[in-house]
Amino acid sequence: MNKRAQFDIYIGLPCPSWEFEEPLIKEVNAVAGGCTVQRSIGYWIDGAINEQLRYSGPTEEEFCFHLSFSVPLHKQVSAFASVKAAIWQLARRYGIETDWVHVTRQEVDTMHFSVQKLIRGER
Repeated sequence: MNKRAQFDIYIGLPCPSWEFEEPLIKEVNAVAGGCTVQRSIGYWIDGAINEQLRYSGPTEEEFCFHLSFSVPLHKQVSAFASVKAAIWQLARRYGIETDWVHVTRQEVDTMHFSVQKLIRGER
């Protein structure tokens, strides 16, 4: 098992934008070696960035681009800085109307195995 930092980054966008998403995926792959993405719909209440006991107001909806990747613990600061810079630079370059980006980071134990090796009877 390897100790790694796993990042999940949720970017609210007005609509899907391959011109924004593709170079961001390439940057994440350059710093992490690979990533997964999901496209979904995000919901929130305006003003929820400030912690409150309960939230009220109309529910907002927007397209959400979710990146997930992990890096060795010693690379987490530089990897996150690189991805953060890529997000704002790409948003500026392509005129993407986005603001808040939700990020979670946790330490995880990671493992890999080869299905093909197991099929061949190898370990």
